[in-house]
Amino acid sequence: MNAPNKPEPRIPEADQQQPTWGLRHPLWLFLTAVLPQLVIGAYLYSSYTLIQSLLNKRSKAIWLDLAFIAFVGVAFPVATGLYAWYKKTPVKAIVAGLLLLGNIGILYAYLYYLTQLFPFTVPRWMLQADEMVSLPLGLMMPSLFYALLVIIDELTPDKEKTSAWINILYAIGVPVFWYLFFQILSPMLRQGSDIGRHSLPILFIAFTLVFFFFFLRGALLLFHKPSPHPIIKPVVRFCVLFVFPLLGLIVYNGHLFSKNWFVPKIVGSLQHPAFFLLALLTGIFLFQSPRPTSASSLFLFGLRSAVYPYTLYFFVIFLPFLPLSLPAIVLFGLGFLILAPTLLMCLHSYILAQDIRLLRTRYAISPIATSLVFLLSFSSIPGLIVLSMYQERATLHRALHYLYQPKGPEVKAPRIHLGHLQNSMDVLRSNVRRRRRSFINQDRNKVPFITNLYKKIVLDNMTLSQQKLDDLDQVFFKKRHTTVQRTVLRGLRSTDVTKAATRPTTRSTTVPQLSRVPSAPYLSNVETTTRYDAAHKRYETTVTCMIQNDRKWQDEFRTSFQLPVGAWVKDYALWINGKKVPGALTEKKSTLWIYQQITSARRDPGLLYYEKDNTLTLRVFPIPSKGMRKTSFVLLHRNPFSLTLGHATYQLGKKHQNNDITTLWKDRLIYIPQAQKAKLPKIKRSPYFHFILDFSQSDISYADRYNDQIEYLRKRYGAAPFRKARVTIANYQAKTFRLNTKLQQAMKETPRQGGLFLDRVLKHIYLEHARKNSKTYPVIVLLSPNPSHAVMRERLQGLSFLSPDQDVFFSMTPEGDLTKHALYGAKPDIDLGKFSGKMSPFFHTKEVYAWPNLQSPRAYLPKDGQDGITLILPQDPKEKIVTSLPKESWEAGVAMHGLWLLGKLRLGGQDNWLTQIRWSWRTHLLSPQTSFTVLENEAQWEALRRKQKQVLAGKSFFDLTEDAPRRMDEPPLWLLFLLFAAFFWLTQRRRSSQNN
Repeated sequence: MNAPNKPEPRIPEADQQQPTWGLRHPLWLFLTAVLPQLVIGAYLYSSYTLIQSLLNKRSKAIWLDLAFIAFVGVAFPVATGLYAWYKKTPVKAIVAGLLLLGNIGILYAYLYYLTQLFPFTVPRWMLQADEMVSLPLGLMMPSLFYALLVIIDELTPDKEKTSAWINILYAIGVPVFWYLFFQILSPMLRQGSDIGRHSLPILFIAFTLVFFFFFLRGALLLFHKPSPHPIIKPVVRFCVLFVFPLLGLIVYNGHLFSKNWFVPKIVGSLQHPAFFLLALLTGIFLFQSPRPTSASSLFLFGLRSAVYPYTLYFFVIFLPFLPLSLPAIVLFGLGFLILAPTLLMCLHSYILAQDIRLLRTRYAISPIATSLVFLLSFSSIPGLIVLSMYQERATLHRALHYLYQPKGPEVKAPRIHLGHLQNSMDVLRSNVRRRRRSFINQDRNKVPFITNLYKKIVLDNMTLSQQKLDDLDQVFFKKRHTTVQRTVLRGLRSTDVTKAATRPTTRSTTVPQLSRVPSAPYLSNVETTTRYDAAHKRYETTVTCMIQNDRKWQDEFRTSFQLPVGAWVKDYALWINGKKVPGALTEKKSTLWIYQQITSARRDPGLLYYEKDNTLTLRVFPIPSKGMRKTSFVLLHRNPFSLTLGHATYQLGKKHQNNDITTLWKDRLIYIPQAQKAKLPKIKRSPYFHFILDFSQSDISYADRYNDQIEYLRKRYGAAPFRKARVTIANYQAKTFRLNTKLQQAMKETPRQGGLFLDRVLKHIYLEHARKNSKTYPVIVLLSPNPSHAVMRERLQGLSFLSPDQDVFFSMTPEGDLTKHALYGAKPDIDLGKFSGKMSPFFHTKEVYAWPNLQSPRAYLPKDGQDGITLILPQDPKEKIVTSLPKESWEAGVAMHGLWLLGKLRLGGQDNWLTQIRWSWRTHLLSPQTSFTVLENEAQWEALRRKQKQVLAGKSFFDLTEDAPRRMDEPPLWLLFLLFAAFFWLTQRRRSSQNN
């Protein structure tokens, strides 16, 4: 770093004057006034189209007036800018003055009518309430700032004769005036005078403009004019470049004072070490003087251009809060640090302009070369940030695809940069665990602009639930967490109702209650109306529920029930104000997100969706105090069955039993009634061992013990179950081979890393075995030092056709403790204790059905006494299974169930998810990826449509909720001004009272 008093290269006299054309070029008018106004207009138009159905005539009239004012606000700078550009004249001061006054008027009108533009009857979750003020205010500040600079340029014709220090003293006098003003005004306020109420807003606006006028003019003159004392200018530069930025970061992040000192995080988090490093580098680069050679001067210009985005970044994020600097200076003294980004921006821009003139005049470097160096250098830091985000996106998406959307049954993980994955998870966990909003604080962990850009690039503007973050930790890093799982859902509309061909049978039942005063709303009456359609051989049953709430407050009704295979939900409705409102079939995740937002505002949604597998959940909110609600849903089923709702069971259909076998997709998807299944030939298949060796991350190698356990079982059970025995060495990826002498070598070559992804390994083993249609079946034994640490996100419920012979697998610790684990349902794990020679827990072979015959079976079906849907997998994993969607509704339900089975097997990925949603909409049948919902008004439907569009444009493995506790909504930015004013007024009253 050069000494502060070293003389800078002399610039020719003709180039020392700042050219007015640069500041007053019409391009700046478009960038600072027109473009932000268009963004504001797009935001307001989007908000209006969302909430217009909730507005009264008065509010709509104000919206219309605001639209006209906004049109004028855009048309004026466009017209004057085009005229100036056509005439090749600079922007006139009168244009800047009108722009300044016009924007202040528009902003004042917007804030004055804010509660009528966005009345409190509109739920704040629809509007992103923190943007209602911050966005228009922030985007209008550049035009105000530019207009003020043009006025300063116009009113300072002779820069050499205008004193910088006089202007700075004038600027300092403004907060002094406010302090004295409140000292005098305080007795008047206590006496009930109306002076403050009428004069304070006008005085605040006027003196704020005066303050910034003199402050900016003094700063620009100080940077431009040579100082009479050589030490003054370097000291000022040192303060602007080093002291103010670093001190501002230190104070903002709360490092200067004690922990009890309150510093509002008005823009979010600025704690990353990169902010401090870039502040230091910016100061070093700008404090340097140009070298006496063209190459070194150009290199220094490139360095200064490279850190210019940092200066511009802080200038932009603090620009909306510049009006706060005046009361902050009066109240705290340190409020002048809010002005530090503006000072740095002015100085940085001035130095770059000097560099450009120096390069062009002294070294004759062409404007094209100078512009190219500036653009390349300027884009370096933003480019590196965006590039790192895309690298993290690729890594995170590969990991999530492997967990939730694999391209096939393979268990070989893609190449994943664990460092990038860990960084993504740190960011996500920071948002989930510590994302808090205080009364006036922004999101404390949200880095301005960068966090939103990160969510856009990496997360498709969504997030990951706590459960999925835990899955990633357990699979790739073997970190275990205790997570409360939550359900996520989505939705759209339909009114199609198919009438049955025969006369309905209606039954009404009063539901028995366990208690006269239940702890929650309950079903007081259920009416079932069943029609049989002889033409299509199916039943259609309407279930109407009356929900009673005996509590003294309104509450939510929630119940779950199960449907057998072959029964589908066709329709749903909720009565609102005595009128039946049909349900819309919508994407499930977005629907549940909307439902959670609405119920927090105590509105009227109803929801019906698949909770898991064949279990459905019905939710209605609110059930009024001492009141009732009515809701209904329609079931489509082939055969009669018993439905259990609450504490009662209802028989749906009696006479017509349909035992026809339904085959789809070239006989690969088969619906077989129990009556037909019982006629198939039975067989007991031969078992063989399939060992899974846990090679997850561990400090101790258990390879020798694994080999001893396998040899012990060989001696115990003989050679028969070992003839086709196989071994899978697994962690978050797996390798399977026949049990032979290569086992020792394979264990030596396999690194211990990550966690044991047992969920994928089991599905892979059963899936590959099911493709072969063999007359044997695997008995899976997991050998692990700690089986409970294996990642098993869900049991294989609904996939019994993969393992019809045995519904358990086993785990054995190195000490010989044996545990039986259920593959399906919610059976508890059974600890078999120490393995002994008297026990034979492995081979309890069940009879299974061979389809279609015993000589050439294509599939084996479980002997479970129930109707079933079986998926016959081709031997070639790349062969397409899904063909088309049948036109007949009930058969379409079978096809949708087959598509769901493929999804359970993690086959098809994103396409499978989207196809399930599209088929559900086409057939108007509920699927595990959709839900029936009823909302109260058109605004809620519009919000749901927008959220659903966002979800469908992203990846299915992302979520809309972080599974975090609900937080207090943050009030809009205008409350900051009220808080400052109230605090100041109370302080002055207290001081005046003490003086009296």
